[in-house]
Amino acid sequence: MAEIPRSEQHYPPSLRRPDLGNRTRIRTPATILDYRKRYRWLITRAQKTTGNDKLNLLGVAKFIRNLAPSVKFATYRQYSACFNQLLRDAIDMGSLGSEEAEKLANFIIMKGVGATEFRPNSEAPRTSAKRAKSISIAE
Repeated sequence: MAEIPRSEQHYPPSLRRPDLGNRTRIRTPATILDYRKRYRWLITRAQKTTGNDKLNLLGVAKFIRNLAPSVKFATYRQYSACFNQLLRDAIDMGSLGSEEAEKLANFIIMKGVGATEFRPNSEAPRTSAKRAKSISIAE
């Protein structure tokens, strides 16, 4: 417990670990503000898509999980980090208990799912015209 910052010791274990990309567990104030802005956007998008104006946290988590096949892994990683910040904020406000936050944080992590379950990262690499001209016809 010594390596966990004091500011994060009151969160459940699933919110104290690094994000999906094994990024650092200490977030800068600018990153936290970005996460808050993005999770407000995610909640609005989930409400518009589902047609439910009063979505709870589980509804938002299900919406994010359903986005997985249509987004890249890096995007899903960003969405899950934003959702985890939403859970941290809910715990700080006292509107969510640690056990519920633990369940929701574990729900958003897709264990055993590789990057193949997501949209591919990019197309085949493109070459410049100069490089393409230097490749022989046999190759």
